[in-house]
Amino acid sequence: MLASTISGNIAAVGGGGGIYDALDALSIGQGHRVSGTIITDGCNAASSRPPVIDGGYNVDTGSTCVNPAAPATGSRFNTPAGLDPAGLAANGGPTRTIALVAASAAIGLIPNGTVGSCPRTDQRGTASVAGAPCDAGAFQTVSVVCAAGSYSATGSSPCTLAAPGFFVASACATLATPCPLGAFQDQAGQSSCIPAPIGFYVSQVAAVAATACPPGTTISVDGATSMGSCVAVVPAPDSVPPLVTGLVTPAANADGWNNTTVIVDRTAVDPAPSGPGIGPTRHHGVDRGCEPDHHF
Repeated sequence: MLASTISGNIAAVGGGGGIYDALDALSIGQGHRVSGTIITDGCNAASSRPPVIDGGYNVDTGSTCVNPAAPATGSRFNTPAGLDPAGLAANGGPTRTIALVAASAAIGLIPNGTVGSCPRTDQRGTASVAGAPCDAGAFQTVSVVCAAGSYSATGSSPCTLAAPGFFVASACATLATPCPLGAFQDQAGQSSCIPAPIGFYVSQVAAVAATACPPGTTISVDGATSMGSCVAVVPAPDSVPPLVTGLVTPAANADGWNNTTVIVDRTAVDPAPSGPGIGPTRHHGVDRGCEPDHHF
């Protein structure tokens, strides 16, 4: 039995229930194999042997179908089925079905890709969502795979965005991952973390921001993980010559000569394109025409 919902199946006489095995212990076989099924009315048999073989991913509201001492993979016992209290209803398809409530333990119980337990369609003909876990029972909820940057307990909707400081790298995730040392994330719903940029570091996991190096220090690579990586800033040598300008007062005559005392102001400015630079530096000189030792 695969992907079935057994509910309200009882018998007034004969020891019936959700599933009843009427064969005695000497009959050929070892019970009925049940997988991906919801059973709300228990299992029993005419003999002392187990009435069913637990094939995994079953939801048993009691403990007679799923052995509490050795449940198969994914199977749950003493677990509410989470069936719609309205019971059988016209939920689409050729027959009536019982839907699942939002908190049902059956939703997303069967991991994506589980061979033999996840049918392509449910009783209604509704297809399972590709890449998403499927539900136990005859009714599949219409879910959407959680995209990268979001997650849920089942990997499908409803999904939760990864919080700042965390990331989810791929779709259908069930957990968010904290950003490692040297990286941070300041936004929710992200699929990766941001490496600490040059001059910054991140010294804790799940960080939402990077920390700048102390004044006068820096880090020359990104992704630094501690303040110990910060080193003193070494100024680059200034290889650009200063800009020198001059002004002569008074101006020369028409022939380009001065036969009077003149004043020469020279100014040098270093714009510091590759070094610390210097501010304007002024030199003031006086030439007294043709006096001895004052030629200009």
